[in-house]
Amino acid sequence: MSDTLELRLPAPAGQHSPLRPVAVALGFVLAGSMLVAIGTQDLDSLDQLEAIMTAAAGLLILGWGVAGLFGNSSRLRYDAILRLDGDGIALHSGAAGDGGWAHLAWYDLARVEVHWWEIVPPFLEDPEHLPVLRFISRDESYIQVAGDHVQSRALAGAFQVSPASAALIAVLDHAATEPLQQLGAWLNEHQGEVPVEIGAPPNL
Repeated sequence: MSDTLELRLPAPAGQHSPLRPVAVALGFVLAGSMLVAIGTQDLDSLDQLEAIMTAAAGLLILGWGVAGLFGNSSRLRYDAILRLDGDGIALHSGAAGDGGWAHLAWYDLARVEVHWWEIVPPFLEDPEHLPVLRFISRDESYIQVAGDHVQSRALAGAFQVSPASAALIAVLDHAATEPLQQLGAWLNEHQGEVPVEIGAPPNL
């Protein structure tokens, strides 16, 4: 196995909430049927007002669904990049242009953790239990951070750690099994003395 390992850690926000297409269909039916009724039927004032209100509600639901399908407001929508070599670890989170790197030497690393956490909005559209990879430093002052860490600052509040420590956190998709196995194999071969804690998925 190579002395250097680079992994792409899949982000959990690549898929849209299943409620989005339902909202598009429901909103389209509500708004469309009411607008047709207003245009083709002789409604009295009260019925017309009710139809207008229902159509407006349908348009709002439709807009929410479309916005979710064609835009992603979740904060965890960018894959993380992890590099391991003889000197230590480097983790990049956030977008390619505005993300940032965090570096930690092996002798400053206390342990590696993979535990399951419940991740809630605004990080995802819907609450979900996901694996979280954390590199825990012996002291946060040892962490070297470069670049803009908007995502890390948000994660710091959620995990109740410093922004520097949060820069060494990656919330992963369920599909991250293979890169996590590669990480474990590399650590076992090259940094076998590093403690690794792996938690079991929750029984939901």
